[in-house]
Amino acid sequence: PLRLVVPGHYGMRSVKWLTRITAVEQPFVAHFPRKYRYRGERGVIDGTAVGPIRVRSLITWPEDGAHLAIGPLTLRGIAWSGSNSIEHVEVEVDGRWMPARLGRPPDGTGPVRWSVEWAPSAAGRHALAVRAADAGGHEQPEASVWNEGGYGNNVVQRIVVEVDPEALQ
Repeated sequence: PLRLVVPGHYGMRSVKWLTRITAVEQPFVAHFPRKYRYRGERGVIDGTAVGPIRVRSLITWPEDGAHLAIGPLTLRGIAWSGSNSIEHVEVEVDGRWMPARLGRPPDGTGPVRWSVEWAPSAAGRHALAVRAADAGGHEQPEASVWNEGGYGNNVVQRIVVEVDPEALQ
């Protein structure tokens, strides 16, 4: 089976079991785009179709609960947006935000890899977080934004790691 992937949109916009393609002059109104709508979200008109992917970033290393050694580390992750290119990413370590270094996809769009150098100097638990903003001024919210279907959740990711002087890299 073939699937048509619609770049920049959530999976429900991507047609599964594609059997034919027909060019039409008016917007195509299918079952799933009509079904998936924002309801009950503050600041969004009820019934607005779930559209482009909201700006999002994730920490890909280390993972939540990781035991890390004292010394220089490179925190890594990825950020993306369905509407615009990623403008900047910030990483928080124990309450202090710092800018991340961004890689760029070859065509200037799509997911962006990011990294931050961190040298924990003290053993113990450390709180990490990541947030991104795109060129359209869209930013990740600090707190989860509720809507009836849970669509578009792009809250700032937070993890906790343990720096252990006896841990091996």
